[in-house]
Amino acid sequence: MTGPSARADRSAPPAESLVSGLFVTFEGPDGCGKSTVAQGCAAHLRECGYGPVELFREPGQSEAGRRIRALSKRGRDGLSVEEEIDLFVRDRRWDLEKNIRPVLERRGIVLLDRYYHSSIAYQGARGADPRRVREVNEAFAPPPDLIILLRLDVDACLERILKARGGKPDLFEQREQLERVIALFDAMDDPQIRRFDAARPLAELQGEVNATVAGAAAARRAPQT
Repeated sequence: MTGPSARADRSAPPAESLVSGLFVTFEGPDGCGKSTVAQGCAAHLRECGYGPVELFREPGQSEAGRRIRALSKRGRDGLSVEEEIDLFVRDRRWDLEKNIRPVLERRGIVLLDRYYHSSIAYQGARGADPRRVREVNEAFAPPPDLIILLRLDVDACLERILKARGGKPDLFEQREQLERVIALFDAMDDPQIRRFDAARPLAELQGEVNATVAGAAAARRAPQT
């Protein structure tokens, strides 16, 4: 199932005329192409005249975020799932305060590459209770207005990962782990989710995602008087 196919309105006004900010997250398993699609979507919105449009990614630039990235490179085997959840929560709190809320308060558009739905899927794949991970995050983290969820099967994900990185996948990119991650994403039923088939050609996928997000941005325009 995919999102709406309405075309973006290139005459759209800048974000100053939006009723409120728009918060869009991009989710999916490693290898699905979500970072590329998020970058393309940000460029498209700017070309359409929306502004400010800011693209962030998790983990962020906090001390906890830097530690997560360092652990990712050398392996997470020595880190418990509870410690990992705590690191992501600390980094997410920092990102919300320093980056996300300030843009939304200016009625801007925030595109975020991964959010707490990734924590539900990835820490859930490590054995944490997905419901508990959701509760811990939703106690402080505002829900996004729109969730772009890219769907790709495990074989295609692994093929892309190995081709792009030319080495052994990390813990979360091993087949069994990745299968659990995909299953947890598939089980999510948040009403903001729009699912897209990431196996399609990039130009086709990008165009549909762009139209979906631009349509959500257009719906936030202030009423004309």
